[in-house]
Amino acid sequence: MEKYPFKNLFDDSWKVFRENYSLWVVGSFLSGLLPTVISMVVFRYFMTSIQDGTAFSPQFFLIIHTALLFSGLGPSLIFKKYFLILVRQGALVKKHLLAAIFYSLTDGLGRRFYYFIVSYLILFLPFLPLWLNFETILPALLPYMGLAGFLILIWFLFLFSVVFGFLSILIASYFFLFPFIVQDTASKDNQLKALSYLKAVKKSIQLMKGQKRYYLLLQLILGAINGLGGQGISYVILFIGGDPFLSLMLFFILNSLFVSPYSAAMETFWADRLMQNDTEIVDYGD
Repeated sequence: MEKYPFKNLFDDSWKVFRENYSLWVVGSFLSGLLPTVISMVVFRYFMTSIQDGTAFSPQFFLIIHTALLFSGLGPSLIFKKYFLILVRQGALVKKHLLAAIFYSLTDGLGRRFYYFIVSYLILFLPFLPLWLNFETILPALLPYMGLAGFLILIWFLFLFSVVFGFLSILIASYFFLFPFIVQDTASKDNQLKALSYLKAVKKSIQLMKGQKRYYLLLQLILGAINGLGGQGISYVILFIGGDPFLSLMLFFILNSLFVSPYSAAMETFWADRLMQNDTEIVDYGD
């Protein structure tokens, strides 16, 4: 099966992004609503937990972990449908925007929610013993650690986060296409039998064969766009003594109007090209 040349991604995705810029901004706004709302609720819960002394309890970690998973998995397995439609039928979305949004949110929603729940359990259950016992583990260690031991622990946690972050990106390269596959195979308009959860995972791994280095490169590029865009300019303003509120507002504006929409366009366009020649994911009968 012929693979899409990665070197063409930037020109091709930029063309799609430029032609339907406002529609990408709308999609980015919608996909960011859930994480934003969850972040506000989590922050309020965190401050309340600090005040009443329940922070770092098992309940605290369970709620925070669940919120973070819903914040990440929700947009990934629900709102990517809109982006796929925009890549494939941008002109149609432009004419019938509200209908496209409604279709992207409701098409095969039940099955997509099933994939979401399974993914949530897979990412949640391995951490359950840690969160349930964290409140007793850390206090038990602290008396034997001293200041030097505590600083070593902090340094270890920092290194662990760096290594874990790199490994997460590497592992994610195998499953990059999974949320996009879900959008197609779960569709009620799919004339093929929907892939099971495991088959959808295997299909992602199969289609990403030979593409992992490009995935890592794409993540570096998206990180650079984010760093040089909203975050970079915001940090420069803070560094030269600018207004923090202005810095924050500028970050949100640049992120909403360029960084997030263009990142979604690049990822979705590449995913669509990697899946376009496969005959087992979906058949819309065109």
